[in-house]
This record gives sequence, structure tokens and C-alpha cells, in this order.
Amino acid sequence: MLWFVALLPLVLAATLLARPSLDEIWQEQRLHFWVVSLAALGGTIVAAAAAEAAGKRADARLFLLAFAFAVAAAGLGLHALATPTVVVAGPNAGFETVVPAGLAVAAVLAAIATMPLSERVATAILRARRWIWLGFFAAVVIIGAAVVTETGLFAEPPDETAQNGLVLGLGAAGSVLFAFAALRLFSLHRARVGIRMLTAVTIALVLLGDALAVMPIGRTWQASWWEWHLLMVAAFAATILDAPRRAPARVRAFRAARWPGPGHHARAGAP
Repeated sequence: MLWFVALLPLVLAATLLARPSLDEIWQEQRLHFWVVSLAALGGTIVAAAAAEAAGKRADARLFLLAFAFAVAAAGLGLHALATPTVVVAGPNAGFETVVPAGLAVAAVLAAIATMPLSERVATAILRARRWIWLGFFAAVVIIGAAVVTETGLFAEPPDETAQNGLVLGLGAAGSVLFAFAALRLFSLHRARVGIRMLTAVTIALVLLGDALAVMPIGRTWQASWWEWHLLMVAAFAATILDAPRRAPARVRAFRAARWPGPGHHARAGAP
């Protein structure tokens, strides 16, 4: 199942790339703005709630994992804000770069979340939760203001060559990290611990990794470009639909699980 979810979007993207006649243009700025904004808002709210629930249960790694989804959702929201002719006047540098940048940061956080943390580091993360959230919201506000006013890093018109290189680099690195995090979570399934509770999160990580992999080949406003939007929305939908019933159980499963690996038998919930 996991391999099917991982490979199907890549096969679809390759098909659109090989058959340009199928990669049709669909340029709907206002629809893009509202649908993407709502998806980003929903993903951010659910991820933030899950992160705080994990923090209150003293699980630093699950806090980081949920926070990673909040960062990814915020990047998507900033991308919606940069939609040309809706809030900003026209094409701008933020429209193509904020999402891969946000996903790359989220991928780093997700990878760290699935690795063992020392007690000292885990305690520091949990104690700094308020500052982490303040920094997160401050960064979103500052970047959002820069995108709307086209100042700072977004002051110059978009350089297509530089943007393509940035998206390609972030996509390659982030996809690998998301795949690593997903495989680490999949090891819990093989250990037969929390199988149902962690399935949606694992699939969501795979979908975010696929979205990053597809971004470099997506042609703006064409089907190949809309595909990574759908992948991100599907990732957030998986966590949103799964969260209300299973968040507490997922925390218990994550904390109770033992991570397989040479010489490592520490409890996943223990920092």
C-alpha cells in the first residue's frame, strides 16, 4: 500500500511530462487562492493542536512531527497569499519558492522527530514550545508581509533560472528526508505497534515527499503543477480526518513503540 501511494504520483507526473498534450493549462487564480488557503488553514490548526497535545504529554518527538506538518501547511498558505492578481498584483518570487522552502524545513523536522533524542535535548524542546510557536508565527507574519509588499527577498521580479534551481535542490533533499521519516514510522507498523494509529501520518509524509519531488517538473498553472497541490491537500486531509478519533491513541502508540535497529531498543516515547 505504502509503495503504491509513493509511486503513483511519480508515474502520473512522468506521464504528464512525456505527453505534453495531457498537461493542459487551467489558470484559476481566485479558486487557487481560496482552496489552497482553506487547506493550509485546516492543516495548520490540526497540526498545531496535535503538537500541543504531544507537548503536554511530554513527547518531544511527536511534538516535532506534528510541528513539521504545521510548517508545511504554513508554507502552502503563504503560497496562496502570493497568488498573482488576487492579493499581489502579478508574478512574484514568493509564488514558486515559499512552498518548497517550507516543505524542506518540515522534512528536516520530520526526520529529526523519528530519530532518538537525548533527554537533555527533548526536555529543552518541550520547555521551549512557547518560544517555538512565537518564532513560527512571527516568521509567517514577516514572510507574508514581504510577499504581499514584494520587499526583502521578494523585492525583485522572479528569476526563473534561479527559482528552478532552488526548487530542484530543495525538492531532492526534502523528498529524501520525508522518505526517511516515513520509513522510520513504517518500522512501527512492522513492529506491530500502533498500526492503525500511525498509518495516516506515514501516508501523509509520503505524499508530502511526492509533492516535493513533483514540484521541479510542474509547469505553472498546468496539470503537472496542480498535481503537487492535490498531493499536499491529500496529506493534510489524511491527518485532519484521522486526528479527531486517534490523536490520543497515536501518542500512546508512538510512546510505547520500540524502534528496530542495531543496538537500539529504547522506547520511542522516551527522549
